[in-house]
Amino acid sequence: MHSQLQLVPKECSEKVFAVAEVKKAVWDSIALMQKLAWGSKGPNSIYEKNSWLDSNSLNLFCILQNTAIQASSKETYAEWREKVMMALPNAEQLSRQDLWSRTLFSTSCKDYLY
Repeated sequence: MHSQLQLVPKECSEKVFAVAEVKKAVWDSIALMQKLAWGSKGPNSIYEKNSWLDSNSLNLFCILQNTAIQASSKETYAEWREKVMMALPNAEQLSRQDLWSRTLFSTSCKDYLY
């Protein structure tokens, strides 16, 4: 699905994202990738945040993230992202900055988009 999303022109992305199944698939995929990378207790450091994800998986994460931002808004995505982060196991034990730095959301996508 992600390869098809990349082919959607920016001016059409809102219409595609308005399809409930597409929107749900994108949001759920991003959240699932974050939850899988986080694991049951979270990474011990920022160096472990990508967990088992290889560069292809991180590429997919970045494509989905960019799709969600493009099709909704940066503000909507940021609000949703905060909810996902706060729902991670042991998130409440970390400062906001430490939590952020240990999530996939802090990954620089410019290194993975190709």
